[in-house]
Amino acid sequence: MSRFKTSKYKNAYSYVYKKEFWINDLKVGSNLKSNSNHIKASCSFIAFHHDSTSVGSLAVLPLDSCGRFTSFPLVSGHSGFVTDFDFSSFHDNLLATGGEDCLVKIWSIPGGGVSGSLTTPTSTLSHMEAKVENLLFHPTADNILGIAAGTAVKVWDVEHTAEKYALGGHEEAVQSFSWHGDGSQLASICKSKNQKKIRIFDPRAGTCVSVSVPYSSLVRDELMIFMSAGGVWSQWAERRRESSGWETVTTSQLPASTL
Repeated sequence: MSRFKTSKYKNAYSYVYKKEFWINDLKVGSNLKSNSNHIKASCSFIAFHHDSTSVGSLAVLPLDSCGRFTSFPLVSGHSGFVTDFDFSSFHDNLLATGGEDCLVKIWSIPGGGVSGSLTTPTSTLSHMEAKVENLLFHPTADNILGIAAGTAVKVWDVEHTAEKYALGGHEEAVQSFSWHGDGSQLASICKSKNQKKIRIFDPRAGTCVSVSVPYSSLVRDELMIFMSAGGVWSQWAERRRESSGWETVTTSQLPASTL
């Protein structure tokens, strides 16, 4: 008898839709200027960068779209490249976009989808101190948006267009941040001329609760995510692509894996 439990996912597999239900010939990726996500979806819509769209625009399609498209309905409102965007966890049609123009805009996508071009946002948040690097809606609180721009991660109430907290203490521009699954903590990482560190914040108190042990200063671009178990996973490219896990209780580094 094996001492290991049999996984209930042993025979699980993904279902691939037939080709007639695919969205074909999307050219995503040749004109990207940020390290953030370039395609995201809610339960109703899918938004993405596309080569045929103008600067400062995103293509937005209903999630059940299929076939080939010669043109795309656009969400257009930035004077520079859209560096990141995110759908609300509570409202399938609520989209936040941030750009090189240092602005964050909130959009309400019509129920039937965008017809032609949507150019009027629901609201525009105040001018940020630098270009927007990251946008993430809070996973458990409605209308709460985290914004990484410059040397701080700012937490905004988008319903009242009010900044609630500014989580600072970073030496240079914040590259990436991630919410804990229950929204109780926020982890961030920034550029650094010296050794890099991961910071864990209590967003309600607006304070940094722990800082990781220093590690490589040679890492340029890095992405991170809070894992469901509470740890932090980061990935970077130095001479090769590497990733590393961190325990948030002690903020000590677990063995790194190389891809």
